[in-house]
Amino acid sequence: NRLIHRLETVPLFQQWPREDLEQVASLMVQERFRPGETIFRKLDRHSPLYFILKGTVQVSLFTPVEDPKLADLEEGTKEIVDQVILNKGQLFGETALLM
Repeated sequence: NRLIHRLETVPLFQQWPREDLEQVASLMVQERFRPGETIFRKLDRHSPLYFILKGTVQVSLFTPVEDPKLADLEEGTKEIVDQVILNKGQLFGETALLM
């Protein structure tokens, strides 16, 4: 299975038994996102663990907004504090596993 092979290359899963990887793979759901689409926000309580099969993901941290009326503004109106580009085979959203 190609998905299991890809999971075996991720440091988090490298020491896992094949049976466990098969179980993880059986729970995975493929999603597609448009360029520029927000996948989740920092304070989302139930964001899943994402595994990038194809393409790249830009992860951006924006300046905090103190005024609740401004909290729903699009990210483009806030200053980016930090940014990283993730590629095929990388994970993100893994802090959801700690909740």
